Amino acid sequence: MNIAQQLWNKTHAHRVISLFPGDIDAFLTHLDTPSALLTAQEHIHMMFWRWMHLEHTVLFGSTPSLTLDDIRLQEGWPATGQFLPTATLAIAKQKFVDISVTLDFIDFNEQPIIHDLLHVQKHTLQTYPWGPDYTSLMEHIRSVVGPMIEKKQLTTLETSYATCHGLFQYNLSQWYDERPYIRDVFTPNTWESFWETQLKAIGSPDGLSTDVLLDAYTGAMRRVFPNFSLTNKELGAYRLKAKELPNVQFMAQYEFWLSFGKHILIPLSLHLQLLEPVYIDRKNFAYDVDLLLGSPTPDTYSLFGPCTHLYLTDFGQLFLASFHKGMYKELIV
Repeated sequence: MNIAQQLWNKTHAHRVISLFPGDIDAFLTHLDTPSALLTAQEHIHMMFWRWMHLEHTVLFGSTPSLTLDDIRLQEGWPATGQFLPTATLAIAKQKFVDISVTLDFIDFNEQPIIHDLLHVQKHTLQTYPWGPDYTSLMEHIRSVVGPMIEKKQLTTLETSYATCHGLFQYNLSQWYDERPYIRDVFTPNTWESFWETQLKAIGSPDGLSTDVLLDAYTGAMRRVFPNFSLTNKELGAYRLKAKELPNVQFMAQYEFWLSFGKHILIPLSLHLQLLEPVYIDRKNFAYDVDLLLGSPTPDTYSLFGPCTHLYLTDFGQLFLASFHKGMYKELIV
């Protein structure tokens, strides 16, 4: 998006993201093996994503992501756009690391997946440091939505909605296929309907507490499995009495958050800026980053810990409106 230089000259947005290198450096200074540094380099984008949605004391208890959105409104940036920050880590000699954070401002329709779909014939694909999961996801979405762009001559707006729904539907089906016990409770249609209901709740002015989300899922599963998982009230009772958690039920709750992070939260808040999660516990963030960097077989699942609250971004609200109109169903055929 072409932005007037005076907006870039006066913005406070860079001050927000400039906090990240100092915050994350505390985790990197004690890394003393090449493999740990390479892990940090490979997964810096996920650490940055989690940090962007973590409440920060310097920002008066807001998250960097929400603060950037406030700046967008206060400084008069285009209403149909958003800030898109990215982070990279370079390793120099003597284990010196250089963390670079860059900031762009893009139109909603310039989000990477949408941009790549709109330019599918030109092969001018954008490159973002989001790892192999993004690459494979991009290839799937291109295979599903790409032909529709050519056949139906979709507008940019229609492409955006089709991409969102294609991504949403694809990840729900992946989750559904991974967990056999979900298939004992839901059909593919009722599984998608359940998540459409949750998406609408997230789009309310107050957003959706993840406690409420977990209890809704647990309640649905208990229609078939009466002792499935733990509600938040039950989990709190165990912890209050310092009792050992029942392993099978606790693992069911753990698997929910793992799958939710992998199939819903990351695709819809990183690859598409549709969801706005909020994390509040910095100690949990520190623990999860240490777990990632200290693991002999590192993966980013440790960063998928449950957030506290979920909202929709402005783009997410536009997409939700297309749900109400049924627009997306006419496109995905």
